[in-house]
Amino acid sequence: MRRTVYWSPQNGTVIPVDQWLGLAEHRVSPGVREMCGREALHGSFEVARDNLQRTAPWSLRGRTVRERVERQGRAVLAAQRSGALRPAFTAAECTAQTLITGTDGVMVPRVTERQKQKRRETESAQRIAQGRSSTARVGRPQKGSDGPYHEFKRVAFYDPDKSHGHVVGTADDGEA
Repeated sequence: MRRTVYWSPQNGTVIPVDQWLGLAEHRVSPGVREMCGREALHGSFEVARDNLQRTAPWSLRGRTVRERVERQGRAVLAAQRSGALRPAFTAAECTAQTLITGTDGVMVPRVTERQKQKRRETESAQRIAQGRSSTARVGRPQKGSDGPYHEFKRVAFYDPDKSHGHVVGTADDGEA
């Protein structure tokens, strides 16, 4: 694909086709962002990268997949908190105008600071043994969680034939 690139001191770089394709802000298409998230649900980010590279000619790193997934998650969370993420249906549209609700709580394992430190030490020893340099970003690494588990709650509502559905989950502060 050939792309025309415009630049001006006032606006910086503008690539019209990227804006039209939804690439201006994220640098990858909405479809790639969606597939990164879908693949990351089923395993590690490295496994997701391998699966994506087998299905399309994308050259992604596991870290890139992780960053895309985390960015999408933050965007969804921001939309949810601002009230912009609303159900795409009303009770009047449901089968027999019936809306079924349910809620559940789940304990999600978290990586503690102790586990992260142990992993860093193991990776460092392996890297030194193999004569490789570090690929870690410069700066302070992210801290681990304060406990081994965190409780998340989810609320779902849907109609009897499940043609409509909406699920909301809690975030770090327990707010839906």
